[in-house]
Amino acid sequence: MLKNYLLTAWNVFLRRKLFTAINLACIILTLVVLLVVTAMLQEAFYPSGVEHRSNRFLQVHMIEATNEKHTSLSRGPLGYRVIDKYLKPMPGVEMVAAVTGIEPTSVIMNGASTEVNMRHADAEYWRVLDFKVLAGRVPNEDDVAQGRMVAVLARSMAVKLFGDPAPLGRQIGTGGQTFTVIGVVQDALHLNSYADMWVPITTYPNTSYRHQMTGRFFALLLARTRTTCQPFAQKCSALPREWTLPAIRNSLRLRSGPTARSICSPAACPAVKTAIPMPARWY
Repeated sequence: MLKNYLLTAWNVFLRRKLFTAINLACIILTLVVLLVVTAMLQEAFYPSGVEHRSNRFLQVHMIEATNEKHTSLSRGPLGYRVIDKYLKPMPGVEMVAAVTGIEPTSVIMNGASTEVNMRHADAEYWRVLDFKVLAGRVPNEDDVAQGRMVAVLARSMAVKLFGDPAPLGRQIGTGGQTFTVIGVVQDALHLNSYADMWVPITTYPNTSYRHQMTGRFFALLLARTRTTCQPFAQKCSALPREWTLPAIRNSLRLRSGPTARSICSPAACPAVKTAIPMPARWY
C-alpha cells in the first residue's frame, strides 16, 4: 500500500511539477517555522543547560516607585542595596544571586576596538547557573570579597580577542581597568546567562552602587526544591517591614520575571503578596 502511495505521489509530481514543488516548499517552511518557535518557547519556559534550575528560581528584575497620590511612576532595574539588604537575608531561600544586565563596553586589543557585552556578577551567580567551564575557573567568594580584577570569557570572545580558546592569565583592558582572564565558559544564549565577559561585582571603580535602591541589577532567588512554594512564601514575611526611604516605602513594587510561576503564583502562594513591606506584585 505504501508503495502505491509513493507511486501516485511521484506520478502527480511528474504531471504538475511546479505546483507540487510549491506545495512541498510551503509544507517544509511551515514545519521549520513551527519547530523553531517550539524550540524557542521550550528554551524560554523550560530551559536546559545553563539554566536547568530555572524551575526553582525566581528572577526579580524591576522596581517601581510612585508618589503618594500615584500621579507619577518611575521604574527601572534594582539597585544593589535592595538585593543585599532585603533579598539576600530572606530565610528559606537556598541562595540569592546579584548580576547586572548587559553592559556594552569596548576592549582595545592589538590596536583594534572590539565591542564586548559584559556583566558584573557575585559568586552566587555562578552557583545558581550551571555554566560549562572549558578552562580555568569562575570567580569565588574570595575573589568577590577582595575585589580582584579577574574576568571570565565566553569561548567565542576568547577566540575573537586572543585567537586562543583558553587565554588564561592574559589581560583585558576596558573602561580604564585591567582584568586578568581566569576562566573560559561555553557560550550560552539564555536570558540570564548571555554575555561575552563577566567580572566580579566588586570591581566597580567606586562603591556608590552599594547604596542605590535603583540601578542596573537583577536578582535570582533559588528555592531549595520545586515543592517548597508555601514554606518559602511564609518565611518571606520575615522581610523588614520598612524601607530605608520612608517617604516612598508604601509606593514601591518589585516585579519578577516569568520564572516566578515555576516556584509559585499569587493564587497558589497568597503570602507572597505580604512578603514585601509594601503593596507588592509578582509576575
